[in-house]
Amino acid sequence: VCSSDLVKVGPMVRLMWLHVLVPSIAETNDKIDVQIEFCSEDAPTTEVYNLNMKQISAAGHYSVPFFTLEEYIQVKLDVTDADAGSDFNAGKVKVWLANADRYDR
Repeated sequence: VCSSDLVKVGPMVRLMWLHVLVPSIAETNDKIDVQIEFCSEDAPTTEVYNLNMKQISAAGHYSVPFFTLEEYIQVKLDVTDADAGSDFNAGKVKVWLANADRYDR
C-alpha cells in the first residue's frame, strides 16, 4: 500500500537509479530490504507493482535501475535485527534517486 510519502517520477522517458549507501552493518546477520513501490496517479495509495533490490547484508553502495510509466514511487526500507533486539545499527543510511541521462550523450 502506497502512502502519502510518494515521489512523482513519471511517466518516465529515461531510466532512473535508486541508490542506497550503507556505511556499516553492526552484526553479521543484520539485513536491510529495499523495495520500490510503483503507484498510479488515479490511485496513489494503491501499489500497482514493486521492485525489490537484492538484500543488503554488508556495508557498501548499492544501486538498481528502474523504469515506470506510473506516476509515483515510494521507497521502503525494512530492517532485520540479527538478535531480534533493538540494537540494529547501519550508520546513517542514505537513499537517493538519480537520473541516467549521463548515458544519453
